[in-house]
Amino acid sequence: MEGYTDLAWPAVGMERSWWKNKEKAREVEITDDLLDAVYAEADQILLDALDIATATGYGVTDVRLMPIPTDGKLRNVASKTGKRAEFEVAQSPVLSAIVARRQAIRADHVMPLSTPTGRPVTYNMLRSRWESAREMAAEKHPEMAEAIRSMYLRDMRKRASDLADSDESASKLLQHSSVGLTRKHYRTRATKLKAVR
Repeated sequence: MEGYTDLAWPAVGMERSWWKNKEKAREVEITDDLLDAVYAEADQILLDALDIATATGYGVTDVRLMPIPTDGKLRNVASKTGKRAEFEVAQSPVLSAIVARRQAIRADHVMPLSTPTGRPVTYNMLRSRWESAREMAAEKHPEMAEAIRSMYLRDMRKRASDLADSDESASKLLQHSSVGLTRKHYRTRATKLKAVR
């Protein structure tokens, strides 16, 4: 665009932070109790979606659209970043069970999530299942109802991050460009420290 105009750039001299996104990270921790309450109300399709997401750190779109493994490796290109990842299915009891269940279904698609009749699972199917299971869990657990209702399906990436051994492992799992991004937006568990005296 050089030479398109002789006028000065209108933002010259302005602080860069002026237009920087000031949004704070979402403060929510998906605890075992919260997730267990929703799991108890979920059907097999939703359970498989939640398990893939928490095992791999993938978002809802990638969980739905990644192809089933043909050689024991679950491969995917992240829809948002385009980064490639590969998981050995045999190393994960969760992924192994999902792949075995999917291979037992006759379907005309290659995604790991499938209805029992072989139809691919859509985002709307997952969302309505999530909302239904979350609402039933909230009604059965009034003491946790507010926390249960505050969970989103996309929070499973946050849960996967919290399950990782370290900030570095979580950052690698979520395919972030920096550990700082993972710490700021995904790692919500408190750091366990030892008192010095």
